[in-house]
Amino acid sequence: MIVRHWEELRGKGGDKIFITKASGCSAEPSQLLSGYTASITLADPFVLPVLAAFRVFIVNGHWAVPMEELWEKYGPKTVRALWEAYRETGKSSAAVFGRAKGSWAAACDLTKSAAIQMGLIQVA
Repeated sequence: MIVRHWEELRGKGGDKIFITKASGCSAEPSQLLSGYTASITLADPFVLPVLAAFRVFIVNGHWAVPMEELWEKYGPKTVRALWEAYRETGKSSAAVFGRAKGSWAAACDLTKSAAIQMGLIQVA
């Protein structure tokens, strides 16, 4: 779902998102574990922070809410926040972007707030 959303962002009208080869991504198709053939190849720093962001919704090894519902509500916003962070950092290499605290914060802040509101995370 993460890669599919990046594909959607990449192809939208005047707000086209181009992730360059310098970032570790390419326009080359990629075969995902799900069997889906994506039209792009994404570097890990554009996928892993989003996966990390959604871990707050897992309680005792199970999704607190069906994952599809969570993705519909928070997935596109999380990917968009990560894209904005990438754009703000001057479109650095994937390695630099992936190590940046701000990259991970951009992806995790929204879901963390939602998990707090849902009572999944306790704030002291």
